[in-house]
Amino acid sequence: MPKADATVVARPSAPNLIPGYRLEALIGQGGMGQVYRATQLSLGRTVAIKLLSTELAKDSSFVARFDKEAAALAALSHPNIVSILDKGRTPETYYLVMEFIDGSSLREVMSSPVLDPAASLRVTLQVCRAMEYAHGRGVIHRDLKPDNVLFDEQAGGIPKVSDFGLAAFTDKDAPSRFHLTDSHMAMGTFAYMAPEQRLNARSADHRADIYSLGVILYELLVGELPIGTVEPPSRRRLGLDKQVDIVVARCLKSTPEERYQSAAELIADLEPVVEFSSTRPRREMSWVEQLGLLGQ
Repeated sequence: MPKADATVVARPSAPNLIPGYRLEALIGQGGMGQVYRATQLSLGRTVAIKLLSTELAKDSSFVARFDKEAAALAALSHPNIVSILDKGRTPETYYLVMEFIDGSSLREVMSSPVLDPAASLRVTLQVCRAMEYAHGRGVIHRDLKPDNVLFDEQAGGIPKVSDFGLAAFTDKDAPSRFHLTDSHMAMGTFAYMAPEQRLNARSADHRADIYSLGVILYELLVGELPIGTVEPPSRRRLGLDKQVDIVVARCLKSTPEERYQSAAELIADLEPVVEFSSTRPRREMSWVEQLGLLGQ
């Protein structure tokens, strides 16, 4: 699971009063609350429990946002998306129970030689497939970044998208409590946000996630964020297929109309590059095996 964010909030009082679960250790902390590794007592299963901070639990808008994350995850069942198992409340706060992911985040792994260009392309493709699925079910993530992609070692080191706390629903029939973003309000992580999302998160659609995917791919390949005049990745990474330059450039277009209009379009252009890179000689140990070593 990811490490604690810079934002610190108060620890909920008596967190072990969650019925049916035993909290073992704090494994993550952010602006809305904490994430604990816990045991589901009925099955003896390790799970992750996300607790809304007690202060925010008194604010109806944050409770609604917490409910929205649960609704988004409940609508999704995909091998590259973290699954939700349960939700509930205690006298002090609210909680979500999710599958426990035992590996590192993409942020923690991205500077390692484990993620060579071929592996970076494969990881990005799997995240794209997760977003294609989510978008097809009316869910926009709106906060895609390396910190929110976790590697599931038990499942062979596959990446899983997490943290749908800022998700939006494209279905106009979704309950009104899930349409929370005020007009002319930015929401997300600035470096990964599409230009239109920075100005008005409510107006941003699924193509904002495609922009974020382009930022992630560029950062994986080049080692830095695409700021200002973006140099094609193939000029920074010798041996990289120049088709990747075209994919990244289209993802990072400033206007949504110029980008890929769907994750499916992006996948169609990315898959051939991934297949080509996978035919090149690999080192003796695969990146999945090396990811397992990193977690030891």
